[in-house]
Amino acid sequence: MFIKGYLLFFLSSILCYCYLPSIAAKTVLTTDAINSPPKFFVNDKGELDGFVMSIIKEIEKVNNQLEFIFRISSSSTFVSLRRSIADIENQEIDILFGLARTQSRIDQGLIFIDIPLYEVRNVIAVAKDDEISINNMKEVEYLDSHNTVLTMAGSGMNDFLNKFDLKIDDSGKSVKQNLQKLVHGRGRFFYYNAIGMNFEINRLGFSDRVKVLPGTFRRYNHYIALKKGTNKSIISLLTDSLKVLKENGRLKEIYLNYTTSLPSN
Repeated sequence: MFIKGYLLFFLSSILCYCYLPSIAAKTVLTTDAINSPPKFFVNDKGELDGFVMSIIKEIEKVNNQLEFIFRISSSSTFVSLRRSIADIENQEIDILFGLARTQSRIDQGLIFIDIPLYEVRNVIAVAKDDEISINNMKEVEYLDSHNTVLTMAGSGMNDFLNKFDLKIDDSGKSVKQNLQKLVHGRGRFFYYNAIGMNFEINRLGFSDRVKVLPGTFRRYNHYIALKKGTNKSIISLLTDSLKVLKENGRLKEIYLNYTTSLPSN
């Protein structure tokens, strides 16, 4: 009798366990720390920092079902934008933060969360002693010589620049490389986003050799991008998380924390 009762209890326990609603497991997504300060950079404590890093942490706070891990765990190792784009297109990573939603990327199958992370303003930097004054890219197009435009390898900015008849050098893998090219006369213009341009000019000590021209040459947004075929439930989790951060003002607050203190050059 005792054995029979024990067996019934054991079997009922198994059945109950099978049909009880399970605790939702975390969805772990692999990403890269793109070499694009101040989206990502290593702070004075040797920790991975930046306003995109802060956004990632906030998403994990508002939705504990999501966890993001970096493919390269070393805080001092960054991945070039070109490599990250290739890897998400080849489905070697799951997600990237802070990408322009371009037609070429959509054609490759990338999925973009509709809520933007932040606005981007593109500006142009030149050598400090360059007296050039320009208001739009058409004016650069009309220059007969010494009009090479430097930009970042794999950048969504190239889709825009390719609309003009320009000499484009997109071999630079970092802002530092392009600033060095600029001061050595290997390009006359460096086209990049304002926050990254100002941050790196000052952080790397180029403020006495490089200046940012007045004006904004293009405005657009940066988004979260997901690999082709991402499950709709993951898209919903990310969308809901960004809705919360947009409505409570945290997205804007994080961005301003990293931009308002920057010199305008």
